[in-house]
Amino acid sequence: EYTHSGRGLLSMQVDAAINSGGWGAPVLDGLGRCVGMAFQKYSSQTWMERYDESMGIAIDDSGSDDDDEDGGDTSGGSAHGSFDSGDDDVENIAYCVPALVLQRVMADYAQNGANLAGLPLLGLRWQRAESAAMRAALGQAPEAGNTGVLVTGVDPNASCAGAVRPGDLLVEIAGRRIASDGSAELRPGQRVLFGHFANLAEAGSAVHLVLLRDGKRVDLDVTLCCSAPLVPTSLGTSGYDYVIVAGLAFAPFSVPFLYDFDPP
Repeated sequence: EYTHSGRGLLSMQVDAAINSGGWGAPVLDGLGRCVGMAFQKYSSQTWMERYDESMGIAIDDSGSDDDDEDGGDTSGGSAHGSFDSGDDDVENIAYCVPALVLQRVMADYAQNGANLAGLPLLGLRWQRAESAAMRAALGQAPEAGNTGVLVTGVDPNASCAGAVRPGDLLVEIAGRRIASDGSAELRPGQRVLFGHFANLAEAGSAVHLVLLRDGKRVDLDVTLCCSAPLVPTSLGTSGYDYVIVAGLAFAPFSVPFLYDFDPP
């Protein structure tokens, strides 16, 4: 999970100490080639839990079965604390953004400048379908094996809006079978979350999805888009913009604000 955004994009684990001022440094292989950029320490907490901890809120670790398509937790945010936050009992375990993702970001910057379009997003929330009884109830034949995830929500502004519905069993993306834990094969012996095949595709291109709906197979070609969330998940690292009028403070609406909102 990327601390900056809460999204679960590709990352590489490295055996190096990352402290304040160290993130953003290049990661080199044995031949001196840049293979990524260091950006955060290991942490067993989600960004929502880190946000709660920074605000002095008791953490409820009962958990939720829902994830977004790339594995991030979209129910909270972290606008406080540093990106290198980690567990006190874990040393020299850090992560870097791989060159593949950096190349996409640099190409985006070259085309759009500071107004980055971002990476395409399917816009799905899903639940693991590890229960054979659940898969049978959704119409999957027993011989299909332990495959597919249950769609629990669709972002109305993202790529799958109007095509995929809550209650669908998503079983395939871009010709790759999706396991019940949400992973799909990247190459022999390596698996990634299924959202990866949309994240690193070109905006405007189509990705093929196969799902079960009411027990029947449905094939869809979804056009990928880079949509910004209606409510931003983070306001960045430069601090908050605000204005005070007649004693009232106005600030941008965000997920952390929504998460902490306690109406009278």
